Amino acid sequence: RGAHATVVVASGGEAYKDALSFLRPHGAVVLVGLPKDTYITAEVFGSVLNAHRIIGSYVGNRQDSIEALKVAAAGDVNTTYNIEKLENLPDVFQRMADGKLAGRIVLDCE
Repeated sequence: RGAHATVVVASGGEAYKDALSFLRPHGAVVLVGLPKDTYITAEVFGSVLNAHRIIGSYVGNRQDSIEALKVAAAGDVNTTYNIEKLENLPDVFQRMADGKLAGRIVLDCE
């Protein structure tokens, strides 16, 4: 399992390092942010085996980003997620392994 796509808009390099690790087979990383002196590296065997794609996108501007965030803030983007306590993590992993998770899990670490 994993994400169909990760869209990296960060201005710092850390998000780029992890983007590929969140993908499912045939998933894509879309690079939008332009942090200075940042590189993305990919483990070749896993990337080929899983048919991962890395896509650069230089479309839009700051105003487009603001409008997209307004759409999300207005609730016009619907996501499926469940909040689980950290102590339920073993059960979450089991449900994930069994293919019984719908949407995403947010861990409550408090």
